Amino acid sequence: NREPDFQDDFSQTSKLWTFGSESNDGMSNMSFPVGQLNIIVGPYNLGWAHNSNLLSKNFALQVDAVYPNRTGSIMILFGKIPFTREEWTFHVNKFGQWKLVYSKNEESSILASSLRTTSNSQDTATITILLRGKECAIYLNQSFVTYLTDDRFGMGNQIGLGVDNGDGPSMTSMQYNSIKFWNLDNINTLP
Repeated sequence: NREPDFQDDFSQTSKLWTFGSESNDGMSNMSFPVGQLNIIVGPYNLGWAHNSNLLSKNFALQVDAVYPNRTGSIMILFGKIPFTREEWTFHVNKFGQWKLVYSKNEESSILASSLRTTSNSQDTATITILLRGKECAIYLNQSFVTYLTDDRFGMGNQIGLGVDNGDGPSMTSMQYNSIKFWNLDNINTLP
C-alpha cells in the first residue's frame, strides 16, 4: 500500500497552485477556503488550476470534488503538453453525464462519452484516473466509467483540476476537497 507521491487536502493556501482560464473575463479565479480549492468561472468559460507537483506521463490520480452549484461540470485535465493547447480532459456533471475529450489547438474530439443521466443529481464525486503508457482507465465514485488506448497518451505530463461552464449563462463555482497523486513514471511493471 504505497503512500501518494503528492496529496493536498487544501487546508492551507499553496503558492504551488496556479490558475488559468479560457477567457480573461475578470470574474474567474481560484481561492482556498479552509479545506477546499474553490474555482469560480464566468459565463461560458473554463477555469483550471495546475500544481508543479502534478507532472507525470504515467500516474494514478484520485480527486474528491463538489459539483458546481449551478451549471457546469467537474473537469480534470491530464497529459497536457506545457505551454501548448494539447491535452485530454475528463468532464462530468452532477447528473452523471460525462465525456473524455482530446484537444489540440482549436480542434477537439470526444473520445468517449455517456449522456445517460441519473434520476437524482449528486452533490459530490470521487474521480480516479489511471494512465500508463497508451492505456487509460477512469472511475467515478468507485464505478468503472471507461477504458481506452491512444498512441498520443504520454506525450504531455501536466495535470490540473478545473470547472467547465462552457454552456452556462451565469457564473459558477466548484470545490475540490482533496487530491491524491501517484507518479508511475519510474515503475517498470504494474502488478
